[in-house]
Amino acid sequence: ARERLTVVLTLQDHVAEQGLRVEEALDRIETAREEFRAELLVAEAEPLWRDLRRHDLGTHGGAVLESIRMDLRNLRGFAASNGPRLLLDLVIFILLLNAAFALRRRVAQWTEDDPQLGRAAVMLGRPVSLALLVSLLVFPSLHAFSPSVTDDIVSVLLLVPLLRVLPPLFERTFRPLLYVVGGLFLISRARDLIDAAPVGEQLLYAAQLVVSIAIVAWLMRPARLRALPADVRLPAALRLAMRASLLLLVSALLANLLGYRSLSGVLGDGVLTSIYLALLAYGLVRATDVILRVAFHSRRARQLGVVRRRGQTLLRWTVRLTATGVGLAWVLTSLDAFAIREPVIAGIYAMLTASLSVGELSVSLGDVLAFVLTIVAAFAVSNVIRFFLDEDVFPRMRLRRGVPNAISTLLHYVFLLLGFALALSAAGMDFSRVTLLAGAFGVGIGFGLQNVVNNFVSGLILLFERPIQLGDTVEVGGLLGEVRRIGARSSTVRTVDGAEVIVPNGKLISDQVINWTLSDRRRRIDVTVGVRYGTDPTRVQGILLQVAAANESVIRDPAPQALFVGFGDSSLDFLLRCWVPRFEEGYQLRSELSVAIYAALTEADIQIPFPQRDLHLKSVDGEAGRALSGGAVDDSDR
Repeated sequence: ARERLTVVLTLQDHVAEQGLRVEEALDRIETAREEFRAELLVAEAEPLWRDLRRHDLGTHGGAVLESIRMDLRNLRGFAASNGPRLLLDLVIFILLLNAAFALRRRVAQWTEDDPQLGRAAVMLGRPVSLALLVSLLVFPSLHAFSPSVTDDIVSVLLLVPLLRVLPPLFERTFRPLLYVVGGLFLISRARDLIDAAPVGEQLLYAAQLVVSIAIVAWLMRPARLRALPADVRLPAALRLAMRASLLLLVSALLANLLGYRSLSGVLGDGVLTSIYLALLAYGLVRATDVILRVAFHSRRARQLGVVRRRGQTLLRWTVRLTATGVGLAWVLTSLDAFAIREPVIAGIYAMLTASLSVGELSVSLGDVLAFVLTIVAAFAVSNVIRFFLDEDVFPRMRLRRGVPNAISTLLHYVFLLLGFALALSAAGMDFSRVTLLAGAFGVGIGFGLQNVVNNFVSGLILLFERPIQLGDTVEVGGLLGEVRRIGARSSTVRTVDGAEVIVPNGKLISDQVINWTLSDRRRRIDVTVGVRYGTDPTRVQGILLQVAAANESVIRDPAPQALFVGFGDSSLDFLLRCWVPRFEEGYQLRSELSVAIYAALTEADIQIPFPQRDLHLKSVDGEAGRALSGGAVDDSDR
């Protein structure tokens, strides 16, 4: 045991020693970065025209060759130590290539059903470039500690698939820009190879900046911008970014000519790297869109209900999330290219952590944002889970009507409650104070929130007991309509007139409610009809049953009934009673049966009498009596 303890203590000493070395290295790196940023406004050399007079570019050939040899040694060492991972990269490329060839054969027939797959057809028409693009994008995640020369080679190789895949996705006017940007990026990589010759590198960099300024100025010409089609107008933000890029490139050129090499490199390389990364990010988003769109058209994906019913919505949100993540990564990388990522992050952190204290209460902007973002995240997670449950899980399960909605709503409340607790924790709230707030909240409930709590508890009762469910037709307080939503405090009932009435949940629990569709949606229809006296009742009953049997909407079990209900003042009264399978079809069926009954009685020469009344007159004047008895009345009587 003592021997093992000695070994452990020795290892701990080594770990502590290595930790100190790492901390010292990080401190040196941070110090070097600060010194670099502090010396950006200091000229490292004389103006370029003076250096060209005093230096011979041919004398730096040996230093350039030695730099290339060093890069080759680093590359061989990386290949020797990462053989299995490089083999994995090759396997990934081969798998992606096979998948791209297989999808290219299928996407042709899918394009007929979904015109949006036209872009997929264009990109999959270059399967080698698409597979190479994806595999090279995956390469950095598998090789986190690769040398800089490896990163340069990967970035150069990325130009090949990008310049093959992206041009068809751009307007023809801007396609040459892609090749120019690719050429400028190759020049940047070439400058890295001759960094041992400062004057040559500075001269090449100046030429690169001149070409970049000419291209941006050419793109920003008002005549060219006005010539663009209406559907490809450049956004205002992009135009502002182009103007800012032109200003930075001009500043970089002036700094390079005056000998401020570091400042020139930061400004110029920052702009060029940002443009290149923007094109790379666009290619990644488009490739993601193509892969997802093609995947959603596969047979296995179409077996999922969520893909069949909400595939376009799911695709749109997935691409938006991908674009947001890629955009955030592009911003961080661009800030790093301008050597300002650490100061910007430090400034944002200082702004978020700056607190405002009032007595014992201390609040910071970061706490508020953490609280709000946690609540928003809770809502988003709850909505996503409910979306997949409602669209794909519940349709596959045999559950009683109303149970899926109860489970989904209960999960929604649980996630919101957990999100609220996490939001309080993320905001740094002391839970002892939360207990005090809960006590004050309880007092508030006792005084003024009884109705709110009553309606909330009633909503929970509606979810668990399910006397009223979504889609039910209910009648409460003289209001007849369909239940569209059961919320935490109230429910929404849409009347037959199209109005949406907000009904408190407490009213649905405490008042008498008629639910016409609780157990099923069948409804009984009664049609009354009267015929004149002297008509055979049995014949009328037969006609009514024939009319009911001829209507396809009338269900056969229970069977229709034709009842002789009584002797009216003017007619023999009959009642046709039948059932309709769906409640909402009741009014239409009653109208159809009434029209059919009238036609059948008319065809059978059975009259529907007018209302008749017998009048008994106790007294009447002579003229009226003669008129009623049919006697003649001369003009003098009139």
